[in-house]
Amino acid sequence: MNVIKTKFHLMNFTSRILMQKHFYQIASTPESTNLQSFIVFDGVMPVAEGSEPTVFFSRFPTDIHQPHFAVNQVGLLLTFLRFATRFAGDTPCDYIRTSSHETAILELDNQVWMSVQRQISPNSPSNRDLLNSMLRSCKSIYQLFFQPPKRNPETEEILDESAVILKKAFEVIVNSITWADLGFIHLFDSFFQLKLNDQFSSELCPIIHRLLNSDVPIAHIAIMYSRYFIFYTFPTDVARTLSICLRMKLPYLFPRVLAKEDERLYWIIGMSKTERRTVSIYAPPLFIDGKQYPLIALRMKKIRFILTLQSGVIPSPKLLAAVPPLLKPLRKHCEKLKLETRSGKKSGPYVVLKNLPQEKMLTLSHEKLSDPTIPIAENMIFQAHLFATNVAQQKSSIVFPGPSGLGYYVCLRKTIAEEVVVMCQNDTKEVTRAISAGHELERQENVKRPYITV
Repeated sequence: MNVIKTKFHLMNFTSRILMQKHFYQIASTPESTNLQSFIVFDGVMPVAEGSEPTVFFSRFPTDIHQPHFAVNQVGLLLTFLRFATRFAGDTPCDYIRTSSHETAILELDNQVWMSVQRQISPNSPSNRDLLNSMLRSCKSIYQLFFQPPKRNPETEEILDESAVILKKAFEVIVNSITWADLGFIHLFDSFFQLKLNDQFSSELCPIIHRLLNSDVPIAHIAIMYSRYFIFYTFPTDVARTLSICLRMKLPYLFPRVLAKEDERLYWIIGMSKTERRTVSIYAPPLFIDGKQYPLIALRMKKIRFILTLQSGVIPSPKLLAAVPPLLKPLRKHCEKLKLETRSGKKSGPYVVLKNLPQEKMLTLSHEKLSDPTIPIAENMIFQAHLFATNVAQQKSSIVFPGPSGLGYYVCLRKTIAEEVVVMCQNDTKEVTRAISAGHELERQENVKRPYITV
């Protein structure tokens, strides 16, 4: 048993699913009634009589004035977790639904848990996958940048220093993420990438090889053009988490505002100068496979070079000063790159989203969408994916209409290797026409798309 429902609800797939506005609004505005709370808590109850559950971090709307709101919430969650454990063994409860709320739960590490709660109406569709994907992203970010929480072996309590790290870490994470902007990344467990042509890739490989075997102890390297990853030696899950953090400009990575250089290569993580013109070094560690790797990054125009030093290396001004000259061959090679947008043969409005789960590659194409249509398009794509995930088989083709009067249709085709969701307008209201139009928009040459050229 990993789902607890207090009342059975039929799924209404034409209801809106998209999380509205920014996630940090739950901490700042009473108007945000969609997301109710985010809590990080200890899954081990204190043994002393009368003790309350331990809450490391909590966020909820400012219009909730109950002084023990978070503690009461955690008490209920612990009850559900224990109840599920009695009947499901090793399968933890990860979702709870009532007539007015739905809550996702996920273990962070070492019996420290996270929960996110959303207000709903009785006929609202389930957002289980989306809420759990949000928690998984938070877990990935925490585990990449912060040490796992540790317990006192005698008392089983989380150590004070770990509790401080938990609070500070989630202050940064929760208040930084714009959930609506990153919804597709959360939902599909992928990130935006662009492929390089074969000639450029073959010429790039020996340059990367020399970098990783130079006198500067570099362990990993990634190259980004604009918001797209075009090359990386990191483990794929690490590259995906870095992509999310860089897109949301996680303050933990950028404690100092740096001046941009239009032409020159300049530091964005690593070495900078203070107001007193003294050299400052900031290379936050990445925790990969139990080891710490100092993170550094440089930028030139739209190109970013993201590197880690070898585990155990302590960054020094002398060591970091050797990095920019070392990157000169790579920088010259990447200067050839250009990001172009190629027009498709089909006119809009449309949205085409492709996900390659094995490569964690996500691509998005769209044309002639008006601002009011964007949230509708996102909703329809979410609906199609969630329906296919929860109801349909591994291989499926689904077509359904959007809100009445708008003439939009969504066509989804899903296999083990690929998932394609197409939203297009069909004024004839004929389903066969919508299916045909969706299939045509799956072809790359028919849609507007970003493209890396040399």
